[in-house]
Amino acid sequence: MGVPTAGCWEGVVVDGHAPVNEGALASTPARGIGAGGCREVTGDVRVGSWGGCDAADSSGVLRLVRIAGVSVRNPERRHAFHGDPARE
Repeated sequence: MGVPTAGCWEGVVVDGHAPVNEGALASTPARGIGAGGCREVTGDVRVGSWGGCDAADSSGVLRLVRIAGVSVRNPERRHAFHGDPARE
């Protein structure tokens, strides 16, 4: 792997299926079950899509995480939580 340097990776992005305030009303049911047709953001070639109808969605837990060596070229990608009910 080598010695990490600033900009050697883009950061951490967590995308979930919780309701969001932007995007088209086109979501499919989360994990193939439940409601669909809620707002969903699509078209991001790096992270895919996020958002949906599942207000109880959980993208998991990150514990004792250190984010370092993140790109300075793209500050909005240092850490992002999309479609996560705890963050929206």
